[in-house]
Amino acid sequence: MKFDTIKTVHSCHSNYNSNKTYSNLIKYDGVIIKESIKDELILDYVTIHKVELWKTGETSKYWTTLFFSSQEEDFPKKLSQALSSEEDNLNWFVNMKFDNTKIIVLKNKVLSYEIGNLLEKEKVCDECRKMGISDDEMNRDE
Repeated sequence: MKFDTIKTVHSCHSNYNSNKTYSNLIKYDGVIIKESIKDELILDYVTIHKVELWKTGETSKYWTTLFFSSQEEDFPKKLSQALSSEEDNLNWFVNMKFDNTKIIVLKNKVLSYEIGNLLEKEKVCDECRKMGISDDEMNRDE
């Protein structure tokens, strides 16, 4: 098969609830590693704004990184159920924000803190450290 042209896609959009008006709804923004998802139907709840390949030192040489937004009200809970379980001592998590709240989504667990509240942040970071997530990973986008 020969391709004569290359199409550039600036954003990807879900057809989920395409006739719904979102003006008064919440909006989550974050980053998902595609390989961390067990149930890909969760992607029906997101609008993907950018895709990157991240080179890793892990078994898989590259991760597909999806920069997304979602206006699904209980998206963090749904996402926590869609993540893969712990494999090879790797705890998958998704880092996202909603207004002034940082949300960390792990398999069957959702943690959050108000950005700027150091006491709440330390509690969440302690919980993540117990699960093997480093401080560097936690603070990538702050």
